[in-house]
Amino acid sequence: MAITFTDGVASSSPAPQATLALSTLLPKLSITVAACPGNVKTLALKLAARDFCRDTEIWRETLSTTTTADEDEYDITDLHTYDALIQRVRLVTLDDTDLVDSAWSVSEVGTLTLDTAPEETGDTLAIEVVFMPLEICTDYPGWLLDKWAEAIVARALAILKAQPQKPWSDPAAVPALDREYLYLCGRAKATLASERKSGDFGMSVPAFA
Repeated sequence: MAITFTDGVASSSPAPQATLALSTLLPKLSITVAACPGNVKTLALKLAARDFCRDTEIWRETLSTTTTADEDEYDITDLHTYDALIQRVRLVTLDDTDLVDSAWSVSEVGTLTLDTAPEETGDTLAIEVVFMPLEICTDYPGWLLDKWAEAIVARALAILKAQPQKPWSDPAAVPALDREYLYLCGRAKATLASERKSGDFGMSVPAFA
């Protein structure tokens, strides 16, 4: 099921854990585009990170909350504070039991509706989601930047070197950077496929009552 949400980011829950600033990747750019101003390099990193998340759907996490007896609607945008939209919901689990797609739906404003309201209060409701960063997003999960820095940097360098008539322009280098980026996108997708088979879904956001 693919749902694209049009709302912003809720701010009522605690900040996500283990985030890193995108600016930590700036030194990797400075090696080859030293003449490029810092703000231009930062913008290129933002664009590159968004491209990578869009092209691979690598930013996947499990949001958790607890059920309320006889309540069938839950606002899942309230379960994170990333500068990102929930692009789609992949799976909903109730007390470790995967629910079939027909047992739930998600509105464009991020309301999860269960076909049958839970009978108990306090059961764990886990929602596996794909995040798409907003243009203002500067803080990403640490695991994403640690593992996929090379892909984001390759894409950012391609963006910068493709700019015409700049001291850092180098159109001849762009095809090789594009190939590296596409190769790393393929590796990311393969990693996701492997994790699905093994049942590993990566980082989870803590549950909120």
